Amino acid sequence: MKNYNLIFTLLFTFSLNSNAINTVATGFQVAPDEIKTIVAHGLCKKVWNTSSTAEFIATKTSPEWLNFIANHPTELTVRSCQANCSNLQKMGITTSGIYNFDFDDAGPIAPLDIYCDMTNDGGGWTKVFKHNTAGGYFSSLTDAKSKNVTAPNGNLYSILDKMDALKSAHGLTFRYRDTTNGNQNIWFQRSNPVYDTKVMGYRPIEIENSSNYWAGLENGNRLSNGRNNTNKSLLDGSVEHSNWWYSVGATVAHSGNIPAFNSVSTDEVELFVHTGGLKPMSCSHIVELGDQKGDGIYTIYPDQVNALNVYCDMTTLDGGWTLFYANAADPAMPVKKSFKEFRDENYGLSVTAGNYTSPNTVGMLNARDFPATTQVMAKDIGNWTSDMYGVLSFNHNGIFQDFVQEKLANSDDSCNNLPGAQNFFYETSNGAGFYFDKAHDYGVGSFGWFDCFASPPAQTASATDVEDYTRHFIYSTGDSTDTQRVRGVAGWNSGDANVKARYFIRDKLDRPQSCMDILLSGESKGSGTYTIYPRGSAITVECDMTTHGGGWTKVWHGYPTEAYVNSTANESYSRSNKIPFNEMMMKGENTGETVVDQTMETAYLDDTIVGYYQSVIAQADAASPTVSFHDFEGNQDVKLVGGNFLRGYGNIWRYFWTCINVSSSSNIYTGGGYAPGCKSRATFNTASISTCVSTNNDYCSNAFDSTEIDSGLGLTLKQYQETSTWVRSLPSMTSCRDILDQNYSHGSDVYLIDPDGPEGSNPPFKTYCDMETDGGGWTLTWSNTREGTNKPVTNLSYSDAVNTLPRCSRPASSNALDSSGNCSYISLSTMPYSDSKYVNYFLGLKHWDNIAQDDDFELMYQWEYAYNVGITNSYKADITNFNPADNYRLTMHNYQTLLGGVISPHSTTHNGEQLTTMDADNDNHASNCATLYSNTPFWYDACWSGNINGGGEGSDNSTFHYNGAYYTGSATQWGTTSNGQGAGNGWFFIREKKSKNFPKNCQDILERNPDATSGVYSIDISPGSPDTRQMVYCDMENDGGGWTLLFSHNISGGYWTDATQANALGNLNPNPNLAKYSLLNHIKYLRSDGKFTFKMEWPGNANVNIWSQTTDPSIDQPVAGYQAISVDSTGSYWGGLERNCTAGCTSSFADGSVGASSGSTWWYAIGSYADYGGGSMPGPSMTPVPHVLLWIK
Repeated sequence: MKNYNLIFTLLFTFSLNSNAINTVATGFQVAPDEIKTIVAHGLCKKVWNTSSTAEFIATKTSPEWLNFIANHPTELTVRSCQANCSNLQKMGITTSGIYNFDFDDAGPIAPLDIYCDMTNDGGGWTKVFKHNTAGGYFSSLTDAKSKNVTAPNGNLYSILDKMDALKSAHGLTFRYRDTTNGNQNIWFQRSNPVYDTKVMGYRPIEIENSSNYWAGLENGNRLSNGRNNTNKSLLDGSVEHSNWWYSVGATVAHSGNIPAFNSVSTDEVELFVHTGGLKPMSCSHIVELGDQKGDGIYTIYPDQVNALNVYCDMTTLDGGWTLFYANAADPAMPVKKSFKEFRDENYGLSVTAGNYTSPNTVGMLNARDFPATTQVMAKDIGNWTSDMYGVLSFNHNGIFQDFVQEKLANSDDSCNNLPGAQNFFYETSNGAGFYFDKAHDYGVGSFGWFDCFASPPAQTASATDVEDYTRHFIYSTGDSTDTQRVRGVAGWNSGDANVKARYFIRDKLDRPQSCMDILLSGESKGSGTYTIYPRGSAITVECDMTTHGGGWTKVWHGYPTEAYVNSTANESYSRSNKIPFNEMMMKGENTGETVVDQTMETAYLDDTIVGYYQSVIAQADAASPTVSFHDFEGNQDVKLVGGNFLRGYGNIWRYFWTCINVSSSSNIYTGGGYAPGCKSRATFNTASISTCVSTNNDYCSNAFDSTEIDSGLGLTLKQYQETSTWVRSLPSMTSCRDILDQNYSHGSDVYLIDPDGPEGSNPPFKTYCDMETDGGGWTLTWSNTREGTNKPVTNLSYSDAVNTLPRCSRPASSNALDSSGNCSYISLSTMPYSDSKYVNYFLGLKHWDNIAQDDDFELMYQWEYAYNVGITNSYKADITNFNPADNYRLTMHNYQTLLGGVISPHSTTHNGEQLTTMDADNDNHASNCATLYSNTPFWYDACWSGNINGGGEGSDNSTFHYNGAYYTGSATQWGTTSNGQGAGNGWFFIREKKSKNFPKNCQDILERNPDATSGVYSIDISPGSPDTRQMVYCDMENDGGGWTLLFSHNISGGYWTDATQANALGNLNPNPNLAKYSLLNHIKYLRSDGKFTFKMEWPGNANVNIWSQTTDPSIDQPVAGYQAISVDSTGSYWGGLERNCTAGCTSSFADGSVGASSGSTWWYAIGSYADYGGGSMPGPSMTPVPHVLLWIK
């Protein structure tokens, strides 16, 4: 017999109390306007009594219950629901225990014994996992997904593989509990952590501990980001990190137990899911739960904690619409604000049943509170009937958020493709519905498409039918005047004073147009088969949710030699169907090799891959044919960024992709000497195949029918050429680091980036990304190769040096300058060397600032003395305060040699210099240095040593400096060794400090989320290496918030032993109460705008000092650049913090008695080595204190 505490079998009849009404055995009484949840005989129903009298429902027997469901009175509305712990609780069951039910109804999951926690944290929790070390450990990750499913109270129990059936509001509400120590976290996330996908939509509810990189639960062995726990645990909460704290499904022990909270291992953890969510999060969630009662006021909890009264439209298009934004044109309105003002002020929206129609009901909810919204509905309740509407549908929440922030189109009064190869669907109440992929901002803040397309259905015939005149869905978003405030409401009006705009939002994620939409919506279930809806038509496709970040839609699988002759005989897979994309991947099915390229704009598969290949074959040999894909309107004019596949060379050969070049149905070339190279070619031994002849045995015949197997990879030629093609809709990326941080990198290559975003005035452009060096994420901004003329920076004015989009030319070539911004010469098909970074390239400095998000950044300079010898010298340094008002002065800090033994004079001669160009003399020479060196810009002193553009145009001779890149010096010679002397090839790359994915400090966190609370967070101290993130404590409330704790010393923990300890003593759970804690060694990484902003306080003492200084107090040097901000204590030589060992630093690591000649004067001590007297340390103004804190901002 099963030893259960309590078993209720809902497949049959049960009763908690046979003498009480409202049980299955007695039946249920439903009061007027009540919604009653009833789970009986395996079926869950929500019954809403719309009559004025109570109604009785018989449920004692299954026939009675089924009869009611089939023949219930018309005044009772009956809705289906899920048999689960949450609905059992709503039915009135309050006893925790084991229940048996079928929680996916008619789905594939059989009825299960489930433990329901009806007592703790509001009750209604479903246990999905338990691990007690008394039962050992899970034998494998697969074992941890499903284990002992009939024993929910056993030591090893898991139904994690069934969590998809427990989702609510497009996500999962979790409770992770360390049973032994009584610690737990409760949170919501959209993504199912069983699958290989990043955590999506994480929202904390009750978090007791956030140390050890906590940010929800993720698959602990993700292939898509390369950071994993090496199969130690199925899931963990050390997000985007190789640690595995908050383990779920441990296969091995850590310190003898399961790694859980706060660096503590435990012997038991449990994971629960709340199947309905603790509270309804939106109007659409209310509909999902079956608890709607028609249009009106409802209470929702977007964060499942704080209540918000909203108006819900429960009628239009099946309901579930939350009123998001309300405004009107009435001149008598007391509050007159624009869309932008309501948004930026986070104004809120107060609405009641009585004021919904009032023109004075105005405001906007916070879009960030609705992380699953994809639809916006507009109504003009002042002019339209109640059934009229216009609806915009996006494919994932990120596009909705960009819509609200007005980042989908720039304000240059032109039409632009939506970012990320996205399109949208517009439908109206008169039955019209159309897809578009361009948007137009009329220049006053708007979103529309009237001017983007030349023919219907984009334009309409009648301006009087306001809902259908779709010139602008929303218009004049920045104007608060009466005639402009609401001129566009799903259409166009001329300033009608009767307009009352009501914009609603709704969650709807059921019609993705691509696999990337599925991934970005948090709906990924790993690689496999899905249904997508390009332009509304359903097709079944294979999705790769792992490779290079995932989101790939498979569109072809076959053999290039057959594609060459337009044969599909052995083709195993092909799709077209107008699938949108902006990135394409070729994959060697048997080699595992991948090559990726992007498109210059959104493309659509109007033809098959074979069809596109045939279009290349049909082009004239001499024209070096290239593939063109279709745009939204059917024009075949969309090119690849790098030209990595489907092109020709001016002869009979037609390149399919890097590893395969084809000239007939049987002949292939396997050389792979193109860029990027074919890596698998190195081990594919063509010499062992008799039909492969000529140079390096690269020319192979009988490539489809040959049965010979090579001695390297063990493949036939047919297997070697077998290829699959994939496409995806990559979101807009601002830099190479952005691509890397979002896990979309496919290695060092040419990429398309958009530093000022879709809303900016500049189009996306090509650059080269170094994704390997020092963690990767480096964006090429300036390069110069040996020899050649017509360099991009020759004769460059100051304005062009600042504003130009990429200018480039080919190495060792004349008359080849491309200053159009397209940088055609970075296209791989034109490059004379195997690495596409061998290009002369220059990007205007304002774009450097855009990449860095107007913040500090890292600069890397690489140099090699000749082509293809490899980098011989390189360094990186922090660049601070790169300010146009200061002529982009080059201010370096933290110089670090990466390769070679030579120090570049960039850090000495040129450090601190302004940019000089031929028409802006900012150097220290009597003449203009730029004019002395072929009008090339640089941060000259008087004039240069180590210029990246040594001499510029026309200086390839022994009289002037050679026209190449110099690492150091200015020798008139070609570089011949790695000593940095002479002209070679040079590259400037930059990498921003501020990352979208990994915040750089507490202020960055607060700017992203103004509602962030004080606590432990992880920050990215070392850009490009997120696995080395630092756990820090952030004060988000005091003195403006955004303060990062650097140092804590309470003498209760004794004194510091030496400078080494005082400089660096971390903790994975930092907090201001620690007796000893120090991140002083990381101060150098937390500089902002060329300075450090500090706060020093002494708990229990009223004094607080806030100031800035330009010097790092962890380095032995006097204070410089001191500036008081809010300083309470100025006595005892106060003047900032310094570690001035000349004056004496034997008593503490640093102190604030600046310039004091005596080593015994060390007030404002940081890192005291000894007792100052009476168990204290020197504090402010000659006051001994027991505790000191140092913060940085």
